[in-house]
Amino acid sequence: MKITYMLWNQSCVDSEIPKGHAWKWILHLEHEIEIYLIFKNLKQKIDDENLMLVNLLIDWS
Repeated sequence: MKITYMLWNQSCVDSEIPKGHAWKWILHLEHEIEIYLIFKNLKQKIDDENLMLVNLLIDWS
């Protein structure tokens, strides 16, 4: 399974992603149970760094 997402730092808060930029991640998962941890960490990162989830694609094949 592959999860692709993009996070955008539209705020004035410094984070891993520079202000005004968007970064893309592509994750390859072996087990569906890993989805829970991925989304938990993603939610935390979005909340802590005031980021916006711009795009999310889940490929189950």
